[in-house]
Amino acid sequence: MSALDVRRETLGALAAAIAAKALVVWWLAQSGADFALGQYVAGAAFVSQLEGRPDAMLMLACLLPQAIFVFLACDFVPAGLTTQASCAMPRLGTRTAWTARRTLTLAALCLDYVLAGNAAAALVLALTDAGGLPAGALSTFAASLPLELLASLILTLLANLAALWIDAVVSAALVLGVHAAALMGLAYAPLAAAVPVVPWLPSARAVLAWHDAAGMDVAGSCALLAVLGLLAALALARSVARCDIL
Repeated sequence: MSALDVRRETLGALAAAIAAKALVVWWLAQSGADFALGQYVAGAAFVSQLEGRPDAMLMLACLLPQAIFVFLACDFVPAGLTTQASCAMPRLGTRTAWTARRTLTLAALCLDYVLAGNAAAALVLALTDAGGLPAGALSTFAASLPLELLASLILTLLANLAALWIDAVVSAALVLGVHAAALMGLAYAPLAAAVPVVPWLPSARAVLAWHDAAGMDVAGSCALLAVLGLLAALALARSVARCDIL
C-alpha cells in the first residue's frame, strides 16, 4: 500500500524519525536501560510528579522523534493535491476516494514509523544492557505501541488538515506546539491538579505512564484515540472536497 504513492521525501521522513528515536533511546540509556524504558517508552518523563522535578530538556527529547515525523509528513495530502490529484481523481471517481486512499497510505506510514522505531529502540536497549532487554520491556512496548500509533496518526492528520489552509511548516508547528504544551503543562502541574484533567486531554491519553498515575484503562484510551483519529480523517476528507486544485 505505502509504496503506491509515497514520495521519496516522505520515506526520508520515516527514516529520519526512526533514526532520531534510536538516538534518543541511546542517549537516555547512558543513564541505564531501565531509565530509558521508563522515561521514554512508558512516558514517565511527562509524569515527573511521581519521581521529582520536571525536566524540560528530557521531555523535548522524548517528543523529538514524533515531531520529526509529523513535520516531514505534514504536507502529504496537500502536496498530493497539486502533484497527483488531477490525474488520480478521475480514475478513482471522487475526491473522497482519493483522500481515503491517501489517508490509508499515511496511516501505513505511521504504522511503519511506530513498528520500526520501537524495534530500533528495543535493539538499542538490548545492546546497552548486557543482560538483554530490561524486565518488563516487552509488556511496556506492547502497551505503549497502540497509544503511540494512534497519537502519531492524529497529529499527522491534524497537521495535514491545517496545511490545506495555511503553510505546512506553520501547521505542523501549531499542532505539535499544542501537543507539547499540554504534556509539559501537566508535568509542571501538581499531581492532585493534573490527575482530574488527564482523562480529558488526548495528548495525555497517549502517555502510558499517565494511565498508572491517573488510573486510566489503556484499552479505553485506544478506543477514544481511534474515534478522534476517525473524526480527524473525516474532517480532512471534507476539507479536501472543498479545496480548489490549482
